[in-house]
Amino acid sequence: MMRTSLLTLAALLLLPFAAQAQFWELRKPKNFPPARVGHAMAYDAKSGTTLLFGGYSGGGKVLGDTWQWDGKDWKQFKPTVSPSARVGSAMAYDSARGKIVLFGGRGKTGLLQDTWEWDGKAWTQRHPKLSPSKTSAHAMTYDPLRKKMFLLDAQSRGTWAWDGTNWKQLKSIAPPPQIIGSLVFDATRNTILFFPFFGAASPQIWEWDGKTWKQLKTLTSPTRMDWFRVVYNDHRKRTHLWGRVSRSTRFESWEWDGQDWTLTKPQYVPTSRWGTFQDYGAMVFDLQRARIVLFGGRVFRQQVYTTYLHDTRELHAPAQSIKTIGSGCQGSNLLTPTLIGKGDPRPGGVVYFQTEKCLLLTPLALFFGFAKVRFDLKPLGAPGCIVQANPSVVILGQTGLLGAWRTPGMSLPMIPEIVGGKYWTQAVAYDPKANRLQLTVTNALETTVGY
Repeated sequence: MMRTSLLTLAALLLLPFAAQAQFWELRKPKNFPPARVGHAMAYDAKSGTTLLFGGYSGGGKVLGDTWQWDGKDWKQFKPTVSPSARVGSAMAYDSARGKIVLFGGRGKTGLLQDTWEWDGKAWTQRHPKLSPSKTSAHAMTYDPLRKKMFLLDAQSRGTWAWDGTNWKQLKSIAPPPQIIGSLVFDATRNTILFFPFFGAASPQIWEWDGKTWKQLKTLTSPTRMDWFRVVYNDHRKRTHLWGRVSRSTRFESWEWDGQDWTLTKPQYVPTSRWGTFQDYGAMVFDLQRARIVLFGGRVFRQQVYTTYLHDTRELHAPAQSIKTIGSGCQGSNLLTPTLIGKGDPRPGGVVYFQTEKCLLLTPLALFFGFAKVRFDLKPLGAPGCIVQANPSVVILGQTGLLGAWRTPGMSLPMIPEIVGGKYWTQAVAYDPKANRLQLTVTNALETTVGY
């Protein structure tokens, strides 16, 4: 019962931290790709890195370079064989085959329809018998259930599948009226979602079940936007949308949880991008580090596209941690009781706490608080004993023959909103010969829920 009460209270009291917990961080790597727009990016789960290819850097210069981001620095690859320079290509990671697939784009001489694969070290051009039409306005994502790459072609309004050998056009029913947009695989609901760019309209959601496209109805709709970027966040189990509000320089972030939209308000929003959807930079989700990675784009000032960007920014929540706060007060056994916290303090994770160096077979109380306090017990007759955890919830226990006690594993609620929340724990043990209050206290612990 106490365990259930604790988890319910944690879920309720940590909910307000959701929006404040997320923030954009400007990374400052030693090396980085030249400024650009219209480039393609994909996350490579096998290597835990993000791959960037191509784009446009202004002045008529179309790029064909390959870069890799490992979370700390960018590294340029110079393979002997590579796709030609292009802008507006699409890339996605094939998890079954461990390769990134690139298709199409616009090169120096026109639209392209070639297929390339990156294995982590080199590019290989594939030569399928059939391919989607030449295009630079397409969306692509990988479906791990069907083990195929799916592509929406804006030129033919067709739905295509890549099995690693050939492309096949599928007989999809009722495709969206607008095919330019973002395509993601929702791993929680095992479905492909499409977010079309309508321009100056509230974003729509279309779902594909393998045969039929269906527009989803929502109670809440994001603000009308000109253009936006969309990625699926595997840790929050939600689709993240970031874009520019129509007829303004303001950007907003929204999340789709499978039922409805929620406006989030991350801190340190990136410099406003402007222009068409290719001017906003490219965005992917880094599964290993639980971060959304954004690179590049273009800034619009005084009615002119003035600046191409080469900034690397990451949207993430605080990292999980369990930190020791202060120290306990000595007991009659001449030992100072300690409190240790271990486990995985994230949504759905399990944590436990253990006291050590207390009296043998003595009662104790474990405090859980959602605010840090400092109450010195010296005036009450317990010098050196300081309470630092507000006892919002109390769990009672008793030490064993070794003077230690451990809680059962406690599961945090599987609610992304608790990320960024903090709680404090501390134990108070009965010790009749320690002081006038007949008790000792342990150090406190500050736990941050994160990834």
